[in-house]
Amino acid sequence: MRTRMGTTIILVAGLALFVSQSVSAQTEPPAKAKAPAKAAAHKAPAASNNEEPPSVKDALKAAEDSLGMLRSINRIDAINTMEVWANGTTGNPADVIKSYHLQYAYNPPAMRVEEIRVNAKGGTDRTIRVFNDKYAWDETEIGAGLDDTVKGTATPKPDMYAERYLQLWILPFGALKAATMAVDKAQMSKVTGGTEITFPLMGKLEGVTETITLGAKNMVTKVVTKTDDASKANLNTETMYSEYADLGDIKSDVKYPSHIVRKVNGKEVLDLHVTKDDPNNPYMVFPTPGNVMHGTAE
Repeated sequence: MRTRMGTTIILVAGLALFVSQSVSAQTEPPAKAKAPAKAAAHKAPAASNNEEPPSVKDALKAAEDSLGMLRSINRIDAINTMEVWANGTTGNPADVIKSYHLQYAYNPPAMRVEEIRVNAKGGTDRTIRVFNDKYAWDETEIGAGLDDTVKGTATPKPDMYAERYLQLWILPFGALKAATMAVDKAQMSKVTGGTEITFPLMGKLEGVTETITLGAKNMVTKVVTKTDDASKANLNTETMYSEYADLGDIKSDVKYPSHIVRKVNGKEVLDLHVTKDDPNNPYMVFPTPGNVMHGTAE
């Protein structure tokens, strides 16, 4: 009796163990079932290959960084004032520009171009062209017309305002600043040798469209402006920039083009070789003479 009962107990225990293992096998996934999950986790980074291409904002930031405009840990645009020295021609090799001294600021926007050309008699002619705020004028001496202590005269040039104001925004740094301000309206496309970013200019240059070409290393290689307004044909420009380098006496990693070629309405008007620049926000002022504000010659 004990033998039979012992045998019965063993059989029942064995049956219970078998049922328990069967249930466990049905409720727990086999070891191999976990492999696909591991594989999926391993492949997840590959999804980044399908991410959207860089935005216009990304492209502009990359270009600003390449030119050395971005500073501090916040990577903000730190360029406001600059000073540049160059020489060259007006596009005609015989028309020599002995000295081209450019000063400009972005906040508030202003520019002064002091140019010395060799004339037909072998002598030199000097011109000083300025704009500031909503005024444009010529000076015979820097600061002319401000008070009696400064020699020379200041002559209002209101008809030249838009052309001079545009020059500020077609320089490499200004072009990127203008594009950043209009980034929501900008369009980007790939072209042979680089990327084009097209956007409308605003405010005083409304009606003008600007296109920046970014070439190797995200440098600004060309800036084109166009308008359909026949009365503003002098705002149709094309400027080529090349041979970027750190040209300052104090090195700052800010890159400036050593060679600049500009056309207006298809005609070459400048072929400059930049010899030096100061991008370290040099102090400069562009005060407007009283007679210019009142539109009278002095």
